[in-house]
Amino acid sequence: MLKMLIPVVISPLLVLYKYNKTHAMTEKSFIRLVPQLRAAAIRAGISAGVGGDAAEDVAQDTVIRLWQMCDALERFDSPVALASIVARRLALNALRRSPSVALTDVDHRQMAAPASSQPDAQLQQRDDTEWLDRQLSLLPSTQQQVFYMRQVERRSHREIAQLVGISPASVCTLLARARHAIYEEIDKRR
Repeated sequence: MLKMLIPVVISPLLVLYKYNKTHAMTEKSFIRLVPQLRAAAIRAGISAGVGGDAAEDVAQDTVIRLWQMCDALERFDSPVALASIVARRLALNALRRSPSVALTDVDHRQMAAPASSQPDAQLQQRDDTEWLDRQLSLLPSTQQQVFYMRQVERRSHREIAQLVGISPASVCTLLARARHAIYEEIDKRR
């Protein structure tokens, strides 16, 4: 019986080749391997930037995906390394899918400064917020719109360019002008 090389693509740059084995991983051997797979998946999830609970979710999804391909795991040199790669990609996908918290969802006036029980601090905070709102309303409409999409909605330059119908370079210029105008007004206020 000829043993054939089977390519298994893990990433565009990395291709692992291993001899085709005639037997698949058994359920018992997979169960013995699960703690190592889970630990590697949690580490990969955390290093990819997801939090503790989300890393647990990523680890569970990784183990499920690896169980689904249990028959093919013997072909890999290191199932633990494969678990890390799968977990990292699942974590990055989760981060891409999760909506960024926009200030429209939360009252930005409450986030501006920590609440203080001192009436004068509360009055100062309210005055500062009203002043900033006035300064933002004085910006030209395109600058105001681009600034809002970037700072509040946390959109990328490319997304803003597509929505507004301008080039990404123009987005950068408009943002710089808006920030400069606001910084100048802050300096005048001091």
